[in-house]
Amino acid sequence: MGAMPGALVRLLPLLLAFGQALELKNENFDDIVGADGKNALVLFCADFCPWCKNKLNATWTQLMSDWESSDKVLVAHIDCGQPAYEMGQLRSEGSTLSVCKKHEIDPVCDKQPGHIPAIKYFDTQQSKWFKYKRGWEPETLEAFIHERLMPKCNVKTQEHCDAKDLTWGVLMEGFGKLALWAVAGAESQIQLDE
Repeated sequence: MGAMPGALVRLLPLLLAFGQALELKNENFDDIVGADGKNALVLFCADFCPWCKNKLNATWTQLMSDWESSDKVLVAHIDCGQPAYEMGQLRSEGSTLSVCKKHEIDPVCDKQPGHIPAIKYFDTQQSKWFKYKRGWEPETLEAFIHERLMPKCNVKTQEHCDAKDLTWGVLMEGFGKLALWAVAGAESQIQLDE
């Protein structure tokens, strides 16, 4: 009976863990984020934080699963460890990862700026990190990925375009002159009426 609580304590991180396949570590963070030209959305969290475990676990696990096979966007998380503390005679240096320190994230669970949980995103075109400032609902996160992190179609080079984009591009190219003529005609009509 005495060994059971210890076994549960060792299993707890596994039971509460986010998708392990996409969990970033201190050792692999810089190698994975931004690799292959992918933009990234990263949750900085810790397994002791109720916000991470209870509020974001299901949402983030589903989001990571939905984007796992994407060749354009990486959705991942990193566990920032334990905060340092001092309570009378009890003291701990904590175990904050250097990656979290580099990103100015402390493992203090209160949703305040610079604390966990925190979401940041990496833009490969700018080679720069940004703080995510929108809502944490699944629909909001998904919309943000599509609006901000998915590369935009370049019809001229056909980079990041699918068949629908290219069909629309060809149509717009054909109608471009007609549309310009219609706009110019409408503007001249307005000027004549004034």
